[in-house]
Amino acid sequence: MFHKIFDLPIYQSPVAAHGETKNSVMNEIMRLRQDPRCYQPTGNERVYSDYMIADDPSTRTYKNMVIESVKPNIEEFAHEMGAKKIDFGQIWFQRYETHSFHGVHNHWPSLFSAVYYLEFDPKEHKPTAFVNPNKLQVALYKEHNLKFSNTFSPDGNQGDLLFFPSFLDHYAPMNVSDKPRTIISFNFDLSA
Repeated sequence: MFHKIFDLPIYQSPVAAHGETKNSVMNEIMRLRQDPRCYQPTGNERVYSDYMIADDPSTRTYKNMVIESVKPNIEEFAHEMGAKKIDFGQIWFQRYETHSFHGVHNHWPSLFSAVYYLEFDPKEHKPTAFVNPNKLQVALYKEHNLKFSNTFSPDGNQGDLLFFPSFLDHYAPMNVSDKPRTIISFNFDLSA
């Protein structure tokens, strides 16, 4: 019998209000996309994002709309984690056009992070990929040619919301499609 110990909580659920939210949020993102501060290529990464713009209500007018839309999902996740208090951190969009990607990174020091698939076609796009955090296990298994997985990518659909520990390294695979892949990401803390 296998015993899996020290599981990482990755939680995925569809946003019920996605249909009502998507168009309004996408209109705001397309407006922000015109701002030169939202295109900051780093190396080969060519991603549109408002991450570097100050987190103020006049810039991210979509913030409250997104938070209200995903609130039932977050409350359900908080309940599953035994938490009563939710503290939101920064929120931003990432738009991946053809041949754009986001390399391995994490969102430390927040406790949890989220990816909301605003525009996502599972036939055209790859979902967020998570990197095995047990570096020693990866190195040892690789050295002995043992079967293991170094990455995990949950199946994704447009309108899905994915929660995960902020310390977990992850990345957005290259978009090889002509269709853009757009996500909203945010960080939050939970407490009992």
